[in-house]
Amino acid sequence: MDIKEDKMDIKEGKMDIKEGKMDIKEGKMDIKEGEMDIKEEDKMDIKEDKMDIKESKMDIKEVKWTSKKVKWTIKKVKWTSKKVKWTSKKVKWTSKKVKWTSKKVKMDIKEYKMDIKEGKMDIKEGKMDIKEDKMDIKEDKMDIKEGKMDIKEG
Repeated sequence: MDIKEDKMDIKEGKMDIKEGKMDIKEGKMDIKEGEMDIKEEDKMDIKEDKMDIKESKMDIKEVKWTSKKVKWTIKKVKWTSKKVKWTSKKVKWTSKKVKWTSKKVKMDIKEYKMDIKEGKMDIKEGKMDIKEDKMDIKEDKMDIKEGKMDIKEG
């Protein structure tokens, strides 16, 4: 994700976003190898969240996805989509300490692991372009009950 002046520093903490705007006209997400650990205590509660992506690029070179019910590993994936809309009604995410700064940053994740009890993710093809996206997170808890990650191309 190439965000103009944006830095995401997550050490062990909390991500508190009361009113956030994410403006990405052209974004690239490069994930080489990363680990994402989501415990049961992490809950994500988003009451009304809309994500409009028109054009964007997602490049994943090596990613590991582990779940109690699913194990996913991918070596090279390119995702592009022309139009995508995402809406969520209830999500809670919590972390112990998290710092998010917006200024100019490239998101490069070296180790990435995702632990979820049940997850589904459907990625077909496309570009991700977020023109105006607002993220409102009041409580930092991430609760994912169902999820699947389905990559058709890659």
